[in-house]
Amino acid sequence: MQSDRKFLAHPHVIYKKSDKKTLTDKNRPATEWAVWTQVNGKNSIEDIATILATDSKKITAIIQMLFMDGVVEVAQVKKIEKNYVPETFFQDMEQILTSIVGPVAPFVIEDTISDNELSKNKFLKTHVPELIEMISDEIYDEDKKVNFQAEMLQYIKNKLD
Repeated sequence: MQSDRKFLAHPHVIYKKSDKKTLTDKNRPATEWAVWTQVNGKNSIEDIATILATDSKKITAIIQMLFMDGVVEVAQVKKIEKNYVPETFFQDMEQILTSIVGPVAPFVIEDTISDNELSKNKFLKTHVPELIEMISDEIYDEDKKVNFQAEMLQYIKNKLD
């Protein structure tokens, strides 16, 4: 790897196939070939994850291997407007969840955040539905789960839109 080349793991980075080297190893896993077919100088890591219905961490790891092999390179970094949740979001969600499941709510939220390697700092609004779904998966009572989702949907409509 050349010293001036640096792998960028941000989900909005767009990679393209290298002009100097191509993927020729037929023994690569099918997942690598699937990612390779989507690397086109237009799709970001996040786009490829969506197209292949997998998480962006897995796609990032595969693209990093392809990058290290010299068969892909950075095409561009998409500029995105950072649209973060307000500072009160996690407190509000905790209050909603506490009213539904009781005093375990803060632990459910913290465990979900840490288990998924998320951070409360600069949490993007676009990730809120996914977080709500992950927390909902921890609620085993179906009525309480639906209640939490409904209340969070109302919160999103009133406070985040």
